[in-house]
Amino acid sequence: MKTWQAILLTIGILFLMLIVNNSQFAGLIVIASGIIIAIDADKTAMKKYNYKFWPKRGVVWLICVWLFWIVCFPAYLIIRGKIKAGQIPPIGGSEKEKGLFCPNCGTENTGDAKFCSKCGKGLSNIPQ
Repeated sequence: MKTWQAILLTIGILFLMLIVNNSQFAGLIVIASGIIIAIDADKTAMKKYNYKFWPKRGVVWLICVWLFWIVCFPAYLIIRGKIKAGQIPPIGGSEKEKGLFCPNCGTENTGDAKFCSKCGKGLSNIPQ
């Protein structure tokens, strides 16, 4: 997800919260988005990627989103989008030495693999 898309989505959700004007609804949105992000962060295997400052584990993302939704929700969407696009490299050496990580599911594949061994997505768009 691109930066402008994450910001636009966040503004849209905030606008929806204002229209409904119900603190229980707003709390439900924050709790639900935190749980979804925590599950997705572990599924995407974000701990394997080299990005600074932001959390790498799903539980930490959950707490971050619950406490600071206005900042952490769009930040997660932006970081996840960059990982999926292959713009954030995996932690460690080169992909040939360590294996390729699928931008779709985060599974580590052999260095010469063309497709992910788990989901079947092509690995050719990952920078070498």
